Amino acid sequence: MRRFIPSIGSLVAFESVAKHLSFSRAANELALTQSAVSRQIKVLEDQINVQLFERLPHNLILTEAGEKFLPEVVEALELLSTSTANMVNFQDGRSVIRISCTPTLASRVLIPALVEFHRLHPGITVDLVTKSAAFNLAETNLDMAINMGSIPWPGMTADPLFTSPAIVVGSKEYIRRANIRTLADMSRAQLIHISPLSSAWQQWLTSAGVEHPAPMAGWHLEQFQYGTDAALAGSGLALLPRLFVKAELQRGDLQEMFAGTVAMDFTYLLILRPDRRSSQAISTFRKWLLNQKFE
Repeated sequence: MRRFIPSIGSLVAFESVAKHLSFSRAANELALTQSAVSRQIKVLEDQINVQLFERLPHNLILTEAGEKFLPEVVEALELLSTSTANMVNFQDGRSVIRISCTPTLASRVLIPALVEFHRLHPGITVDLVTKSAAFNLAETNLDMAINMGSIPWPGMTADPLFTSPAIVVGSKEYIRRANIRTLADMSRAQLIHISPLSSAWQQWLTSAGVEHPAPMAGWHLEQFQYGTDAALAGSGLALLPRLFVKAELQRGDLQEMFAGTVAMDFTYLLILRPDRRSSQAISTFRKWLLNQKFE
């Protein structure tokens, strides 16, 4: 069956114009004339019979259809780019593994560990993709993912990768200013939440026997890294995996509060697509990763 696919040039032009909301800036990025970019967008809109931009007197805005189309185009172009790069690597005799995790886990744990893997296995390329939003591994071209939780995604196989204690941390300046010394003082603490784990603080407070007047108030941030940054800035107390703030604790930039008060852990799983288990490169990487001591 013949597929209905717009030209790659028009899709690249759409992505650039949507990013800049400007034909001229997109033209500069793509090394084309403004009229050429405008013509590419017009051809694309005519081809799919959908208006993607609303052209105002002094600027552009994406239509509702354009906003829906954009992330799908970006993902498709990224997939095409990655697949092409994989073929180049394949021609060079290299194997490519694609793994996803959150940005904090990538920067704090995985990237430092991968230095050793690349030294031991120079013929295997690890393509690390960071994702913050929820996604379905089966609907991507990823081979595996590292995800928080104790239950794997449906249809996937999983191995426990590491468990890190949940600890309460804050800057010395904030702890002094808020005068937090005992669990009873937690009722006036400003809490820093990580949005995907918004119930974590409530669980910790309940286990500690602490009543907080507004347990869901305070900062709500997307990543553990942002929670660390907010705690360092003196914005309140954060509930974080110890592994992610090891350096800050060692330097004394953050201080752990109420050590051993509540037994609560953050568990991460290495999740693998069953249809990728036969790959020797993936098997090598999985075995190496599971043998790492993350602590």
